[in-house]
Amino acid sequence: MKKFKDKNNQVHAPEMNEVEGLAFLEKAQPNLKPFTPITEQEATDLLAPPPKTQAELNAKFNAIVDTELKQVDLASMREVRAWVASQPSAPQFLKDLEAEAVAKRATRKP
Repeated sequence: MKKFKDKNNQVHAPEMNEVEGLAFLEKAQPNLKPFTPITEQEATDLLAPPPKTQAELNAKFNAIVDTELKQVDLASMREVRAWVASQPSAPQFLKDLEAEAVAKRATRKP
Protein backbone atom coordinates (compact mmCIF):
# COMPACT_ATOMS: atom_id res chain seq x y z
CA MET A 1 0.00 0.00 0.00
CA LYS A 2 1.61 3.19 -1.14
CA LYS A 3 1.22 6.52 0.66
CA PHE A 4 1.02 9.84 -1.13
CA LYS A 5 1.50 13.50 -0.24
CA ASP A 6 -1.06 16.17 -0.99
CA LYS A 7 -0.36 19.78 -2.05
CA ASN A 8 0.17 20.75 1.65
CA ASN A 9 2.81 18.03 1.97
CA GLN A 10 0.65 15.94 4.31
CA VAL A 11 1.01 12.18 4.03
CA HIS A 12 -2.13 10.18 3.29
CA ALA A 13 -2.82 6.52 2.84
CA PRO A 14 -5.26 5.38 0.18
CA GLU A 15 -8.74 4.26 1.18
CA MET A 16 -8.88 0.68 2.51
CA ASN A 17 -11.70 -1.74 2.89
CA GLU A 18 -12.29 -3.43 6.26
CA VAL A 19 -10.18 -6.51 5.51
CA GLU A 20 -7.24 -4.42 4.29
CA GLY A 21 -7.56 -2.15 7.31
CA LEU A 22 -7.48 -5.06 9.75
CA ALA A 23 -4.49 -6.58 7.98
CA PHE A 24 -2.70 -3.22 8.13
CA LEU A 25 -3.41 -2.90 11.87
CA GLU A 26 -2.19 -6.44 12.57
CA LYS A 27 1.10 -5.64 10.84
CA ALA A 28 1.46 -2.25 12.53
CA GLN A 29 0.54 -3.46 16.02
CA PRO A 30 0.83 -7.25 16.28
CA ASN A 31 -0.02 -7.29 20.00
CA LEU A 32 -3.25 -5.36 19.51
CA LYS A 33 -6.21 -7.47 20.58
CA PRO A 34 -9.59 -7.18 18.88
CA PHE A 35 -12.28 -5.21 20.66
CA THR A 36 -14.60 -7.31 22.76
CA PRO A 37 -17.66 -5.66 24.26
CA ILE A 38 -18.07 -5.84 28.04
CA THR A 39 -21.17 -6.88 29.90
CA GLU A 40 -23.39 -4.43 31.72
CA GLN A 41 -22.14 -5.80 35.05
CA GLU A 42 -18.51 -5.22 34.02
CA ALA A 43 -19.35 -1.65 33.03
CA THR A 44 -21.08 -1.10 36.38
CA ASP A 45 -18.05 -2.49 38.21
CA LEU A 46 -15.73 -0.19 36.28
CA LEU A 47 -17.86 2.88 37.06
CA ALA A 48 -18.42 2.03 40.73
CA PRO A 49 -16.52 4.08 43.29
CA PRO A 50 -13.52 2.31 44.80
CA PRO A 51 -14.17 0.38 48.00
CA LYS A 52 -13.77 2.38 51.17
CA THR A 53 -10.74 1.86 53.37
CA GLN A 54 -11.12 0.69 56.96
CA ALA A 55 -10.20 4.18 58.14
CA GLU A 56 -13.01 5.72 56.04
CA LEU A 57 -15.51 3.16 57.34
CA ASN A 58 -14.38 3.83 60.92
CA ALA A 59 -14.71 7.60 60.43
CA LYS A 60 -18.28 7.20 59.12
CA PHE A 61 -19.20 4.89 62.00
CA ASN A 62 -17.63 7.25 64.55
CA ALA A 63 -19.55 10.21 63.09
CA ILE A 64 -22.82 8.31 63.63
CA VAL A 65 -21.82 7.40 67.20
CA ASP A 66 -20.80 11.02 67.90
CA THR A 67 -24.20 12.24 66.69
CA GLU A 68 -25.97 9.76 68.96
CA LEU A 69 -23.74 10.78 71.88
CA LYS A 70 -24.58 14.45 71.31
CA GLN A 71 -28.29 13.62 71.41
CA VAL A 72 -27.83 11.71 74.69
CA ASP A 73 -25.74 14.54 76.13
CA LEU A 74 -28.32 17.14 75.15
CA ALA A 75 -31.15 15.09 76.61
CA SER A 76 -29.30 14.48 79.86
CA MET A 77 -28.29 18.15 80.15
CA ARG A 78 -31.95 19.07 79.81
CA GLU A 79 -32.87 16.70 82.63
CA VAL A 80 -29.98 17.87 84.82
CA ARG A 81 -30.92 21.52 84.23
CA ALA A 82 -34.54 20.80 85.10
CA TRP A 83 -33.53 18.98 88.28
CA VAL A 84 -31.02 21.63 89.37
CA ALA A 85 -33.52 24.41 88.62
CA SER A 86 -36.09 22.69 90.82
CA GLN A 87 -33.75 22.77 93.83
CA PRO A 88 -34.35 25.58 96.30
CA SER A 89 -30.67 26.57 96.29
CA ALA A 90 -30.41 26.71 92.44
CA PRO A 91 -29.02 29.91 90.94
CA GLN A 92 -31.66 32.21 89.53
CA PHE A 93 -30.19 32.18 85.97
CA LEU A 94 -30.73 28.38 85.80
CA LYS A 95 -34.32 28.77 87.00
CA ASP A 96 -34.83 31.43 84.32
CA LEU A 97 -33.27 29.23 81.60
CA GLU A 98 -35.50 26.31 82.59
CA ALA A 99 -38.60 28.49 82.59
CA GLU A 100 -37.64 29.79 79.12
CA ALA A 101 -37.11 26.24 77.84
CA VAL A 102 -40.46 25.08 79.20
CA ALA A 103 -42.19 28.06 77.53
CA LYS A 104 -40.48 27.36 74.17
CA ARG A 105 -41.38 23.66 74.35
CA ALA A 106 -45.00 24.63 74.94
CA THR A 107 -45.07 26.67 71.70
CA ARG A 108 -43.88 23.77 69.51
CA LYS A 109 -46.39 22.40 67.04
CA PRO A 110 -47.21 18.69 67.07
